[in-house]
Amino acid sequence: MRFPTPEEIQRARDRARHSQAQAAAVVCVARRTWQDWERGIARMNPALLEYYKLMTRQHETLLVAPK
Repeated sequence: MRFPTPEEIQRARDRARHSQAQAAAVVCVARRTWQDWERGIARMNPALLEYYKLMTRQHETLLVAPK
């Protein structure tokens, strides 16, 4: 299993335009846990990053209503 790098995690958060606290809330973890992932102190499960990406895409899609 390949764990996401801190750079990949931060890039996903930046694309979603979330703070660390907002990103942590999406995946139901503490802000400190998200910070540890971005600092490389802890490793994020790859499935959790995919879940985060999926949830942020849905969120963005729901915000832009078709005209």
